[in-house]
Amino acid sequence: MGHNLPRVLLALLAFAPARARAQTPPEKKPETEKSNEAVRTEQEGKETTLPSVAGRPVRRYAEHNVFELGGSVSLVRANAFTQIGAIPTFGWFLIDYVQLSLLPSVEYVKTAKSPAKSRFATLVETSFHVHVGGPVFAFFGAGTGVVYEKDTGAGLAIAPRLGLNFLIGGSGVLKLALSYVYTATKRTAIEDGSTDPHTSTFAFQMGCTVAW
Repeated sequence: MGHNLPRVLLALLAFAPARARAQTPPEKKPETEKSNEAVRTEQEGKETTLPSVAGRPVRRYAEHNVFELGGSVSLVRANAFTQIGAIPTFGWFLIDYVQLSLLPSVEYVKTAKSPAKSRFATLVETSFHVHVGGPVFAFFGAGTGVVYEKDTGAGLAIAPRLGLNFLIGGSGVLKLALSYVYTATKRTAIEDGSTDPHTSTFAFQMGCTVAW
């Protein structure tokens, strides 16, 4: 037994390092590729705190550097008076919740006692947007610009608006608004067909835009 003791000790010493190597977990290789979720987040942009709509997350509305493109139609209907307008919309959020928009418009006006008239206007509007809840934003804006009519020429136009924006899917926006337009031109009082100056008009607007 005494002669075999050195051999047993040598065998144990040789077996111990091999066992330690077998129990050491393999080193993890550094990840060289990004996960699919990280790539999708970078491509689609960061999410807001708003919930998803129709299964798609609502992203980046009313945030800095978000652009908006679309248009709306306006309608005024009274006794013997109809006014229909088309308003393209070009918007940019210069800071969070504050948008600067260019709003050119073309209006068609018809009364029972006078021929139809065309009215052209271009407004620059600053609007403030407030998150009401879910996919709904309220906004208030005030536009200033120029209006032109053939009979009365060009004049100053001021147009405040108040309305709601409903986010649809990931980028669509449904717009509903009430507007009041004041112009400094002495155009005909189109409601009653008289020649008295008429300088204000109320209208309901409905439109759709895309934000990105």
